[in-house]
Amino acid sequence: MSENQIEKDSMFLLVSYIVASILLIAFVVLILYAIRTLGNSHQELLNDCIGKGYSASYCKSLLN
Repeated sequence: MSENQIEKDSMFLLVSYIVASILLIAFVVLILYAIRTLGNSHQELLNDCIGKGYSASYCKSLLN
């Protein structure tokens, strides 16, 4: 292999690692955001149920 070809291959490998890292980070952030959003919506539903005058244990049993 020529030196020029080795340089191109190593540049391609570097760019591939960078793109793969960005995609992995985006995927992890998306999962964390989804988990946080689901937790918040569960808490909001629980608060709404309790706010309507139902007992906390009854509301929790409905949501579980």
